[in-house]
Amino acid sequence: MLARAAMWNPSIFRRDGPLPLEQVIGEYIRYAIRYDNHTFNTKYCLCQMLREKLESPQGKKLHSAQSHREICEAFDSVEYYKETTAMLEARSAAEARRHHTDDQLEDTDVTTMTVRFDRRDYPPQITPKMFLLEWSRSEQLPQPVYETVQRPLDRFFRSTVTVANKKYRSTAWDKSKKLAEQTAAIVCLRTLGLPEGRIGEEESNLVKKRKREEKTECSGSAESAEESGHAANKRNHVLSTPESEVPR
Repeated sequence: MLARAAMWNPSIFRRDGPLPLEQVIGEYIRYAIRYDNHTFNTKYCLCQMLREKLESPQGKKLHSAQSHREICEAFDSVEYYKETTAMLEARSAAEARRHHTDDQLEDTDVTTMTVRFDRRDYPPQITPKMFLLEWSRSEQLPQPVYETVQRPLDRFFRSTVTVANKKYRSTAWDKSKKLAEQTAAIVCLRTLGLPEGRIGEEESNLVKKRKREEKTECSGSAESAEESGHAANKRNHVLSTPESEVPR
């Protein structure tokens, strides 16, 4: 019950008593914009605060909002949204320029390329990391080592992969550590002129191996289903046999 009350009005813990809901909502929206909170988390919390007012014109605007700007429009905070996002974009651009300069000054031995990993470009269960690992094993090289860093400003990731004492990474930043590692593997494979498993490439031993495993699994499932069917038929036959015909 205490948690629900705090969700409806987070200011209930004030020593001097809770603040008016309109003031709390305004402050919450400003914090959400300033710190780039997830849009749908902001929307959910505001819906909990409005409660019975969700059927009002303002509540309906909030319910249909799909972005922070639309949320701000519902609460007459568009000017604050514009000013804050402009400030954040300027800060982000300055941070990106600084990172670009740092990249040029350090790690001059890293091979870079501007690429991104798109899952739709690859068959199911096939990834560039798998191809790179398979190739390293075939060449009797140590397993690829991935070093991933997170950018504090937007919490994006970038990974550097080391293969045969050489480093490779993309200049692009990704939304997750897994995507960043796949992107680094792509840079390495393309630099070395190796296949990466994209749809349309000539099938490698790895792809053929995966297909054989899938066929084996499918045939195993079919055999299990057939055996289950035979067992079920046998049980039905025993149950349908007249008692006079059952051997004693």
